[in-house]
Amino acid sequence: MSVLGFANAIFMGAFIYENWVDSALGSNSIQSVGLITGVLVFSFVLFWVIKWVRKKQGIDVDALFREIPPE
Repeated sequence: MSVLGFANAIFMGAFIYENWVDSALGSNSIQSVGLITGVLVFSFVLFWVIKWVRKKQGIDVDALFREIPPE
């Protein structure tokens, strides 16, 4: 499993590099980078808003990760 994970990491690194430097693929345009950045920022903001709302409701979201495995 470790060998396959390492091989996959190398493959994904080459894949990301190729997508970043090849303009014909369109993944390094301003619109693409803006969309990816926007989705990441929105996801983090949404997570913290939901966590804050649940805390106000008396639900501790962090308690879910204190038990292994979470049920």
